[in-house]
Amino acid sequence: MNPSFPLNFRRHPSFSELEKLINAISNHRAMRLETPTILENMVNASVFFAGCFARNLFAAEAHARLKQVSNGLTPDNALVLLNKLANEELFDLTFKTGSVLPVPHYFAIKYAAKEAGLNVTKARKYFEQKVPLGSLRLHPALKKYLKFSAYCTGSFVTSFSTIALRELTLAFNFTLILKHLPKAKKWDFVRVFFERHCQLDFDERAVGQSHSDLMIFALSGMKNMGEILAIMIKFYELRLAVYDACVESPSITFE
Repeated sequence: MNPSFPLNFRRHPSFSELEKLINAISNHRAMRLETPTILENMVNASVFFAGCFARNLFAAEAHARLKQVSNGLTPDNALVLLNKLANEELFDLTFKTGSVLPVPHYFAIKYAAKEAGLNVTKARKYFEQKVPLGSLRLHPALKKYLKFSAYCTGSFVTSFSTIALRELTLAFNFTLILKHLPKAKKWDFVRVFFERHCQLDFDERAVGQSHSDLMIFALSGMKNMGEILAIMIKFYELRLAVYDACVESPSITFE
């Protein structure tokens, strides 16, 4: 389940920098969930990460519908690909958390975090109530990540770059987290969330149809790889900083 990129990307001079970041994240201490504090920070971070993913996916779809697609993908091809992601990540009611109705993606990890006793008020304020980021007390590293993610909604290329990077690499990291996630019942729904992501992104039974396969296909036909890689590198630099905060801070949400 090692992350892979199409050959044209791997040959680009900037790819080695991205590869270093991917490896740094995969080998990060945060993935081992060594303390209860790190574990709670990582789940809280996942709530915000999932909300950012949803926003960028909706943004990429909106740009494709407006025919604002470039870099080698036609609007129709982009919509087919993005609709599949949206149907399975955002609208496929696969997750069930306690007494709550089955819910997708961002809502799933939010409810899973609540089931584990975590406070998700600030994530709800930011994503659902549209409270300005500047008025929320969050760790500076998390704020920088959220700000850049919001910036990436501005065009198809920037939003799609973050989506492709997540789909190609995160399931591999989730398998590492799953190895260290406590067996206590309160974390059961968090486990379901990560397992479902691994299934969607790297399901070996869905040859050519897993989300990682779709991203490899899409990226292999895209142009201006330097622009895409620059976005991916910046995005993972900021994500790596959030993982640093998960290890070093008593709480990334200051709860």
